[in-house]
Formats: sequence, C-alpha cells, structure tokens
Amino acid sequence: MEKIVVVNDASKEALQAAKYAFQLACFYNKDIVLANMVSAERSVLNQVARSKAVPAGFEIVLNDDENTETVGDHLNCLKPETGFHPGINNLDASGFGEREMINYINFHKPCLVIHGVTANVENRN
Repeated sequence: MEKIVVVNDASKEALQAAKYAFQLACFYNKDIVLANMVSAERSVLNQVARSKAVPAGFEIVLNDDENTETVGDHLNCLKPETGFHPGINNLDASGFGEREMINYINFHKPCLVIHGVTANVENRN
C-alpha cells in the first residue's frame, strides 16, 4: 500500500499538514508515515499548536498530560468520518539531511509528501 509521508518539524504548520494528510489518508485508504525531523523530546505538541491546527469536522481527544502528546498521538485520537483509520508510522528522521530524505522518498515511493509551510504575507501598499 502506498503511504503519505508527512514531514514533521514539530511546528504548528506541520501539525496542520498532518491533519490534512489524515483527511486524505482516510478518504483514499492510505497509511501515514510521520518523518520526525526533530528528536522525540522536542516533538511534543503544546496547547497553542493544537488550537491553531484543528480542521473543521474532527474531534480532538487530548491526553491527560499535555506535555507528552506527539503528532502521532494526536492523529491516533482522531475519529475518521469514513470508517477507515490510517496506520500512523513514525520515522526517526532527526538525523536526516536533504539527501537522506530524498533517498528515503525515492526508495519508498509514497503517493504524496506533505510539509507545512508558514505563509509570509507582506503589506504592500
């Protein structure tokens, strides 16, 4: 089964990208690989990141200890509308450079790679 790769740098944008990947994975019956670009101790979510990354129509179930929830934990708590819950696999890519990530993608041939980006909007008057 082809998978969707989500590049996770522990930012609120990465969480938003993971939520979008979850929706696509549910619809197309695909599993997700979270390519965690930061070490495990830096990848926990915080209240601000979660609150800014909630898509409409998804219920969020938080762990009791807010300091231990990761993007994978968060996705596993979501309730899909389609009945299919994608498998969430973690890849420790914290030591990957650009070349290693490209090699991983070329070798595994995912159907989609998603990365969150920050929109820089300038006031141009």
